[in-house]
Formats: sequence, C-alpha cells, structure tokens
Amino acid sequence: MESQIARDGKPGLPRRLEPDLASLATFVLDLQGRVLSWSPSATRLFGHPLGAVVGHDVCDVLMTGAGQYE
Repeated sequence: MESQIARDGKPGLPRRLEPDLASLATFVLDLQGRVLSWSPSATRLFGHPLGAVVGHDVCDVLMTGAGQYE
C-alpha cells in the first residue's frame, strides 16, 4: 500500500499497488500434462530453456529432486 496526499494537504486514502508480473513464470500444458509453452521468466526461474522442456511431462521438468515425484 502507498499513502497518497490529497490536494488539500491532508492524507489521502491508501492506494493499492499493482503487482509486478514481469518475473512471473508461466507455462501452458496439454491435456496429458506435457509442456506446450514456456516463458522466458520460467527459464530464469527453473533453469530449463524452452527447447529443452516443450513436449516433456511437467513433472519430469519441475520435480527433479530425490523423492519429489512420489
């Protein structure tokens, strides 16, 4: 929240700040759970480039640690 000063110098109502979605990782899956689309921010966050994930099951892409898949 950000405080605003009204024109008369009195404190105004707080304004809601819009979220910064620039670093939001997005991806699209098909009905079988395979990656169809992968954003540049998903590449930065998860470390997999687009060409390495398209067509792969999302669980194989995101759950790479021991015991995560179960």
